[in-house]
Amino acid sequence: MASRRRVDQQKMPPAKRMRHENGNLAQNQDNGTSLVNECDAKPIGKVQPGLLASKPKHGIFFTIKGADPYKQEIMTLIRDLRDYGMTAGERTWAVVAFNPDLWEKWQNSEINLEKRPEGSYLLPDSTKFVNTGGDVFFFLKSDSLDHIHSLENMVTTRLNSCQLDFTKEHSEPGNNRVIGGLFADGLANPTDVENIDDFVITTDVDKGATGGSYMLTQKFVFNWTILDDMTQDQLENMIGRTVTDDILVVDDTRRHIKCAHILDENGKHPLVFRQSMPYGSNNTGVGREEGTFYISCANTCQRFLDILTKLIDEEDKLISTVHSEEGSFWYVPSAEELGLTPIPVREQLQLMPQWDVKSDNGYMFYNSREYLYRMTTGGYKDPKDTPSCRVLKLLGLVLTDWQRSWFEKQDEPDIPELKTFLTNDDQVLLDKYDNAVPIRKGLATYYTLQHIVSTPPYSQQFDVYRIYPDELIVGVMPSFSFGLGRRVMPYLTREEQIPAYQMGVTEAAAIGHVVPDFQIILDNGLQALIEEMASKAESTQQEDNNKHKFFLTAKMSLMGVQAYMESYADLAKKLTNKTTFTAEQKSNLQQIHIRMKKLAKSKPDTFLEAAQLVFTMHCCLHIVGEPISIGRLDQLLGPFYSQEGLAMEDAQEIIDCFWIKVGERTLLNRHAAQDKVFPGMGAVPYRSDGNFPQGGCMNQWGQQLTIGGYLPNDDQVPKSACNDVTLMCLRASRRLPLNAPCLTLRLHEGISQEVLEETAKALLSGGAHPVLLHDDRLIPALLDSGRRGIPVRLEDARNYACDGCFEPVFVGASEFAFCTFFLLEAVEMTLNEGTLYSQAGPHFLRGTKKSFPSPNASRIKDFKEFQEIFLKHLRLQIPLLVSFLVSGYGNIWKMCPSPLLSVMMKDCIEAGRDHSNGGTKYHDLGFMFVGAADAIDSLYAIKKLVYDPLTALTTLPDLLTCLKCDWGHDMKEYLIDVRAGPGRAEAQATFFRHLRDVAVSFPKFGHGENEELKELATWMFENVLTILRETFDDAPTGVKEIFERLEKDYSLPGRPFGFVALPGIGTFEAYVGYGLNSAASADGRRSGQPIASDLSPAPVPQDLPANPDSCDIYKALKCWDLEVINSGLSCGSEVDLMIREDFPLDKLTEFLRRYADLDGPIGSNVITVTCANPETLEKASKVTDAYELVRVRQGGWTEFFITLFPVHQGQLRRRMYVHP
Repeated sequence: MASRRRVDQQKMPPAKRMRHENGNLAQNQDNGTSLVNECDAKPIGKVQPGLLASKPKHGIFFTIKGADPYKQEIMTLIRDLRDYGMTAGERTWAVVAFNPDLWEKWQNSEINLEKRPEGSYLLPDSTKFVNTGGDVFFFLKSDSLDHIHSLENMVTTRLNSCQLDFTKEHSEPGNNRVIGGLFADGLANPTDVENIDDFVITTDVDKGATGGSYMLTQKFVFNWTILDDMTQDQLENMIGRTVTDDILVVDDTRRHIKCAHILDENGKHPLVFRQSMPYGSNNTGVGREEGTFYISCANTCQRFLDILTKLIDEEDKLISTVHSEEGSFWYVPSAEELGLTPIPVREQLQLMPQWDVKSDNGYMFYNSREYLYRMTTGGYKDPKDTPSCRVLKLLGLVLTDWQRSWFEKQDEPDIPELKTFLTNDDQVLLDKYDNAVPIRKGLATYYTLQHIVSTPPYSQQFDVYRIYPDELIVGVMPSFSFGLGRRVMPYLTREEQIPAYQMGVTEAAAIGHVVPDFQIILDNGLQALIEEMASKAESTQQEDNNKHKFFLTAKMSLMGVQAYMESYADLAKKLTNKTTFTAEQKSNLQQIHIRMKKLAKSKPDTFLEAAQLVFTMHCCLHIVGEPISIGRLDQLLGPFYSQEGLAMEDAQEIIDCFWIKVGERTLLNRHAAQDKVFPGMGAVPYRSDGNFPQGGCMNQWGQQLTIGGYLPNDDQVPKSACNDVTLMCLRASRRLPLNAPCLTLRLHEGISQEVLEETAKALLSGGAHPVLLHDDRLIPALLDSGRRGIPVRLEDARNYACDGCFEPVFVGASEFAFCTFFLLEAVEMTLNEGTLYSQAGPHFLRGTKKSFPSPNASRIKDFKEFQEIFLKHLRLQIPLLVSFLVSGYGNIWKMCPSPLLSVMMKDCIEAGRDHSNGGTKYHDLGFMFVGAADAIDSLYAIKKLVYDPLTALTTLPDLLTCLKCDWGHDMKEYLIDVRAGPGRAEAQATFFRHLRDVAVSFPKFGHGENEELKELATWMFENVLTILRETFDDAPTGVKEIFERLEKDYSLPGRPFGFVALPGIGTFEAYVGYGLNSAASADGRRSGQPIASDLSPAPVPQDLPANPDSCDIYKALKCWDLEVINSGLSCGSEVDLMIREDFPLDKLTEFLRRYADLDGPIGSNVITVTCANPETLEKASKVTDAYELVRVRQGGWTEFFITLFPVHQGQLRRRMYVHP
């Protein structure tokens, strides 16, 4: 349901309606007074006292008939009950509701209310829910037995004095559990001001007074005969939750929580506030209630009817075990209508124990209910520093929508083929250009944005066309993540299918992992760009057919964006006619209409217009299959902020809204994932077989956003680019518990202290944002990365931003591809004659053959010889890797050009060439060397176990046999002879397991300074980089010819073609995938177990307890303080640090200061920080709902911990921690 609460913009601008008044009442009385005043101004502040109070220990229900003549007596009773409750305390309340017809009459028809259905049942086609009527309903509540009896006596006495007909029922819940105490009740209730205002309380657009509500009551009787026939598993399946109060992931379409989960016209879940009060005692067992008195509140009775109808239609299992004896719809008057004084929100709202789990650091949130409750009732670390009401309302809708994956798997259909939409004019155009692929791609881009987005049924199926009336920025990102895949419009012909598959590409081959230059559209506007493309297409029509087609398709694509923006303008205009929206919301929608109409033609003039235009282009690119990053948002929007003179609070609200739009797509339930990945999609190394570790990146949306760093110029002395928007982005990242956008902060010497302080707070909020890149290390590394005579200009190096992960690329000037090499495999090849041994045994004998036949382990006499053989394998494998990558250049453009993206690349426009056809200035190649820490630790272990006379325990052949046998855990044939009997094998296995214990005990890289490990790391990285550099600059035969062909085919006058080679260490999400096919390694890791993430220390092996090491942060990072790492790994040397939630803010800020200024031996050029206690992760691995917002670092993005599969969670729980 769309947001409906009044926003009083006359009193205060939206962003200034902050919750700074909502401080802790015990700490700040002034804030408490302000809180009361704020609540009085909101619908929730007018609500009847006690309505929103959580379930009491004792309750009594009175249903009264014939009350019409006794208005004065009933109203006096209400006030007397209120007075008693105020004096008594102990959450003693009396809530009253009325037959809507009677209340209208008592109000002299000055109020118009929704009516009860006619007849004895609430639904016309079902007898399950009764409509027994009644005039007045009292719900008495108290945590005191004495006080509940006193209330009961008051009501009974007054009703008897009037000789009124009434029934009453006692409830003694004792706690919030039902069905024999098995299940918690009310877990889905809203806990925050914004959601309750939107969904529970009536406002001036509803039938009823502001602060009122509608109530549904049903007195259900349980059929214990049916319930007794169920096992606990069946009972849990019936509800959809466990008896330990966690969500239950089962494919039972009749489970209660699924059947009760309704969706509105926008596909969102409107909430109710409910309580089930058990009553009576059933003689079939101790602790079994006779039934439950169900009470639910909402701002419209239609929501009750929608829920009840769905329960019947889907044959809800729980409903089949009950029958109703009494109940109806009621109107709950506001406090003002009853002549009562409202009470502060915090005296009513209470967080259920299941959600009341939180971090002690005050910045981190574990679950959405806790977040919304704290943010809207004054419980945040700094009550003056919370998002605006608008932002919290919109975020509440997003957080509620995330729950949808627990109830259904949202499958998106294939997009129809291009030919479905072609007109006669389109066919003439295609005939003119011989059905060229670029023309078809341009048309597919246009029709995707013009038709698929906004036209049913596609618009509903893909959920990319909707507006909420309180939004400032509109548009919807598609649910296309790297792990889940994406849908694009097919346009290739049958004849092109086999060649496309041979090249490993399809229409969805676009890599993403680049940063467009959005400054182009901010400076020019959409219409001017369309006219420029049209002009260039006209001027090149005779001279260069390829250029002509490029500009023509660019124009088509931009026209698609224009149609997209106009469709949103039309939608906003249409929504202004909805009667359920307030005047302020209609005014906001009108402003959206005007803004989108303007931006469809003209360039932006304001901060909000610029933010909207950037988001629109970003959104459109993703919709058409280009998973690009956002880039340097503070540089894009900073000038608009400084020129407009906008209040900081208003600008912050816009940034927050931008954040929500980028981050609203999230999949919490890993079992609801729709796998849309197929061969040829996301051809990152210019080809794709569709197989990569998807399970670790289901919420990797490729939406990096970079801030900070240096200004993009070639001045001798660099100047900081940080501005006010930099701080706004950090604030948004801290205060909004999202995983996208993934924020990156470019640090540098002398960066402002305010930026660092805000960064430290953001890191402590637990989102692992921002990623920390160091300009003073990466910029020199980038300058040195041009190969074969291709220089990198200083102003471009200073204008880098992160791609879809943490790799630096040049804004608007790069295309990017990358491939990986598993360094641990080189260790295996060295041990095993050029062969990998995970499959050693009866099938592949010594293993799968990978490299040249190097000497047998028995012939390697010392560790120096072992190192030289290791390097020989690298000298073969790295050139093979380079030739594999570069030989695919051009594949993507042949089948999947990128006309819309190319317009955002200034060099493509100048060259008249597509982004993937040599159009950009730079052609970046990332070479990510994987498993570095594991390789270093394994080399060290081999040296110590075999070659060091002081520590050696075995020979190299025996160690190889040990590793092939998985440290004695897999004693298999070919390695042992089963005919020799189990005794001999077990004796050998025992020795192998002893060797493993020793290997595990050895020092590990990154776990504290160890000179031998640092020497090995230096040696390995220096040789890796040397071999890679030589492969380009002195290319061997077989590689050289590929370079020369590409340089000939793609060079332009005055712009020679060549590559920027960016070596780095990046495992990303694949630490499980790489380990899965990797044999046991000499560092103590078992076969198939995960490896280290990125350049981080190796985790505790997965079969050992999750008791991670802890190391002083400075001692740990001293390990990485090597020049070859800091300035040699230009594609990033990410070190993923784990810190506890109580890491002192001042100590973290101090660390950031020292790292920014390079004050001391603090290594690496990329650092990430995940804040989560080991205990938090352990609980989150077992409990879902209460820890849904816990996020962890996955390479260049963050993932929700509960979404990860157990094997990923296990690796994260075993990562090393650092302490101050």
